Amino acid sequence: MLVKEIAIPRQDVLKGEILGIVNIYNADRSDAFEGSPEKVFENTYPSIALKNILQSISQKIKGEGTFGTYILSGGYGTGKSHLLLNLYHIFKHPEIGQIWLNTNTINFIPPANTNVISIHLLHKNIEYLWVPILETLGRTDLLPKIKDFPDIELVKEVLSNQNLVIIYDELESWYDSKDRKIQERNLNFLQVLTEVSN
Repeated sequence: MLVKEIAIPRQDVLKGEILGIVNIYNADRSDAFEGSPEKVFENTYPSIALKNILQSISQKIKGEGTFGTYILSGGYGTGKSHLLLNLYHIFKHPEIGQIWLNTNTINFIPPANTNVISIHLLHKNIEYLWVPILETLGRTDLLPKIKDFPDIELVKEVLSNQNLVIIYDELESWYDSKDRKIQERNLNFLQVLTEVSN
């Protein structure tokens, strides 16, 4: 059997118009490919990695799993940003996401009214990982209360009683560029965030 007998190339492939790189920081721009959930879903293959993450998240939502933090790693060009972009739109646009999930026979129901915060760390000059979260959630009033990093009680106060997805893109590269003191404060925050999410 020949490949051409079972695979039908899309028109963008035939025309050589394949989008090779996605930038998650464009996810909130309606004029960008990344800002269109329809285009993103149309150009996303339901990979094993994506299915596994959705299965794990589903278990967490149902109270059957304990992990609330997921780390995607891989070399440049392995599809991490595309996968994160897909997750962003599944949670940001659950109705459209559900159509794609159903079409690809993925048993996952995204919860309604999920607040999605996507932060591309190399696109903005961010010093502390908690600041964009508090800004997005309208809780900058808490910033003066933070000494070295937000403690567990403060994080619980901010994150409780809501569905929240936080996506950090390019975390490792960003982290490596910071000095030791800033690294330590952010690492402590990530440990608190992981504990609360779990």
